[in-house]
Amino acid sequence: MPRKTKNAVTTLIDAVSDASVAIAGEMTTPSPATKTRKRRTSIPKSNKPSALEPSVSAASIRAASEKPIAGKLGAIATAVSTPRGATIGELTETTGWQPHTVRAALTRLRQRGIDAKLTTIDDRRVYRVAGGAA
Repeated sequence: MPRKTKNAVTTLIDAVSDASVAIAGEMTTPSPATKTRKRRTSIPKSNKPSALEPSVSAASIRAASEKPIAGKLGAIATAVSTPRGATIGELTETTGWQPHTVRAALTRLRQRGIDAKLTTIDDRRVYRVAGGAA
């Protein structure tokens, strides 16, 4: 004959199973905030800038390249544009920079259109612009 009273262990098991069912039910039920939340709309493709479209006009590039170079980079540009050219030692004395920094500045000059190349003149390794002028 089954007992009508539950012992403490079965009462605890029933309570835990009821609680887990209630928690599982809460997890699957979406909250009201998620129901009313709108999704972000993406920008139409026609308004996105294309990777092929230039962001800077050709006129502004020409204007930037026509400006005289000032500062220490300008001093390097002047030194390498002479027919005699300039050695790396002379450029480091002029600027106070280390040799690797002067070489990086020469790269910046090349990016601006001044093609300073390393050549040998009278047993001197000098940087100079082909043709002698920038």
